[in-house]
Amino acid sequence: MDETSLISEQIQENKKRILKLSRDFRLKATQLYLKIVKEECKLQHKKLEKVLNDFLQHEVQKTPSSSPTFGRVDERDDDNRKHFDVHSDKEDDDVDEVFTQRKAPPSPASSSSQRRRA
Repeated sequence: MDETSLISEQIQENKKRILKLSRDFRLKATQLYLKIVKEECKLQHKKLEKVLNDFLQHEVQKTPSSSPTFGRVDERDDDNRKHFDVHSDKEDDDVDEVFTQRKAPPSPASSSSQRRRA
């Protein structure tokens, strides 16, 4: 369209139509997006329900002997420093295993080499 051949009223009318078409397109695209998201949400909800139901059925069928046992946790050592040692309730009295989650101190060689790089 050549704007010089149209009168200003026609130009304004054409701009309004273009804006209306653009708005309608965005509205329809948004509606379609919301419809897709709603269906996806329903599908995910069904999948989650199935997983939960299967899990609950599996837990009911589980025997007590196959369930995991957790040991006790001691949080402080003899010097009253905080750390976590896990002792299994099932371990034999003659076995003295301790599993510690305390971090090992950094070695002096690795810390000095990191300072040189920086």
